[in-house]
Amino acid sequence: PAQIILDIFKRVLGLSESEINASSFTSALSLRTDSLGIAIPATSMESFPTINDLVLSIINSALLRIYIDDNQTWKLSGIGPISTISKTTDDTEILKSSTKHSFSYGDIVSKVIVEYDAQERGDDQNRTSEIVERETVESETALYLHKTKKQRTFKSLHFKASEALVFATRLSYIFGERR
Repeated sequence: PAQIILDIFKRVLGLSESEINASSFTSALSLRTDSLGIAIPATSMESFPTINDLVLSIINSALLRIYIDDNQTWKLSGIGPISTISKTTDDTEILKSSTKHSFSYGDIVSKVIVEYDAQERGDDQNRTSEIVERETVESETALYLHKTKKQRTFKSLHFKASEALVFATRLSYIFGERR
């Protein structure tokens, strides 16, 4: 995914080396080694996607983030759990009833379904349908701790079952493992 986005930035958009944070793309390339299958257009009944739509579908399938950093260059990074922090709270910093928190359970889902390996099937010239494979992951934390029983379906550009399952597991962690 990182290489595809880099090629789009350089060849299609014409960005120069000075406008791209190359080390972030190299890091993202080793972080997300997913194989993606892209058809342009996605089906025979659709028009060609915009560059924005194409890049968004790639970063969504690979759980990547694109942004402009402090040096005004395009940077690519992976979305994942926050690593441990060095700051800890000790007893002298905790005062009774001095902290508040709120948590919205609206975005928590217990079942994540990933549709991948989309293939077009044409019954005749006027009607086409799409065949997709599915991987499903359930979050016990969302089911039993948060008492939430909802599902959400995501579309992915993956075409390998093992990589789609990893993607579904990551999404299940993001949307279901809140503690």
